[in-house]
Amino acid sequence: MNHFQKTSKKLERLRGSFFLTGLIIAGGLTLLAFEWTSSASLTILPEPKDRFESEEWEIPPIIFSESAKKPEVKITQPKIDPNQFEIIDNDTPVESEEEPQEEENPALTFNDKEWKTVDTDPLPIEEPVLIPGKYPYYEDCEAINEDERKQCTEEKMYRHFSKITKIPETIKMRGAAEYKAFVYFEVNKKGKIVNVKILNDENHPIPKELQREAYNAVASLPELIPGKNHGKTVSVIYKAPIKFTVK
Repeated sequence: MNHFQKTSKKLERLRGSFFLTGLIIAGGLTLLAFEWTSSASLTILPEPKDRFESEEWEIPPIIFSESAKKPEVKITQPKIDPNQFEIIDNDTPVESEEEPQEEENPALTFNDKEWKTVDTDPLPIEEPVLIPGKYPYYEDCEAINEDERKQCTEEKMYRHFSKITKIPETIKMRGAAEYKAFVYFEVNKKGKIVNVKILNDENHPIPKELQREAYNAVASLPELIPGKNHGKTVSVIYKAPIKFTVK
């Protein structure tokens, strides 16, 4: 009994060592079995569509050309013949050529007696008047007061505009619309229509066809009896809006 007890005690002491040794052996066998069964995979890149083989490419040899030689330039000195030169005395005077003098034109000479003194003050330019004492008018509107005469003249002007102006077919094809032309003109001292201008700008656009109609309507106005300001005949400014309605 004592012998078995001693042996069991020794085995109990070495139990831990045996356990660790068995664990190491079992782990090693497991890793070996895993490596044996698993297959190694490699990533394969796709081949390019266009292959360039090194045999097809030939590198041309480098040829070194000789450096260009500069052309030789021969300088020939002129031959001098001493017999062709003449010795001149330095004391001989040199005659200078006189420049020809231009003859004076008597018509271009300045003569004080022929000049006349002129008054430097220019004549004053009379500008047209916007609001005269008496507006231009037609003979049919003469036998009334100033306000009624002005209104009568303007009505006759617009009657003339309505008779003369026509809407072109190209404007009618654009569809229904309203256009307004602003026309500037003057009635001069003789009662004639002058300085006709279309004042429409980008803010008030109007087709060129209607501008032409408005211009012709104003320019064709019959002559008026000129206006007066402080008893003096003057030119008068007018600004007439002409309306075009396309239905």
